[in-house]
Amino acid sequence: REFGMMVRMPYIVNTSRGEIIDSKSLSMAYQQRRIMEMVLDVYEDEPCPEAGIVQNALIATPHIAGHAIEAKRRGAVMVARQLHEILRVPFKQDADNLLYAGLDAPKQKEIYFTSTGNHALDADSAVHNLLMSMHNMVAVSEQFKRGMSEPDDRSRMAKFQGLRDTYQARYNRREYASYKVNLDLNGSNLRLEVSKRLQSLGIRIVDAPEAHYIIASN
Repeated sequence: REFGMMVRMPYIVNTSRGEIIDSKSLSMAYQQRRIMEMVLDVYEDEPCPEAGIVQNALIATPHIAGHAIEAKRRGAVMVARQLHEILRVPFKQDADNLLYAGLDAPKQKEIYFTSTGNHALDADSAVHNLLMSMHNMVAVSEQFKRGMSEPDDRSRMAKFQGLRDTYQARYNRREYASYKVNLDLNGSNLRLEVSKRLQSLGIRIVDAPEAHYIIASN
């Protein structure tokens, strides 16, 4: 019913809890073209989600949205701060150093995109290429979909849990806010469009010598 009440075909993104969306209703809405695309990290029947939903999703991942190293460390820092407050002991640690320590980032890696002259589309292309270089979530999705194509529930459950358990060791994912980017772009409008997108992701824009990545057009 809720899908039918939407005026425009929506994009469904769920990275919170699988149970907030009924799987059968979601699958039916997709088949009836009442939603545009699905991006899913959580599912109603984990660790054995409905196979059709996984395969039809634009991006599907095995409940790993919060598995960046910084996310885990941030939780530990929050606990440490609260313990210090309870014990009335000053918290003297540098939180940023704790969060971002051990970042194995490239140095001034160039990220190219093909300019079309449309600033909004070019900015989307530039940021897409950057994010795929930082962490290729499409590859993660493809691996997950292969695992979820197993014919029996037991195998699919094992694949789901295995991919989730080994995800961080396999990909060493860091938060976007860990990275620094330089913009080697012509035109203030394009720079503005790219800057807005990066800032919304928490990515810092810096001078070239400090940058992990440099965005430039072909």
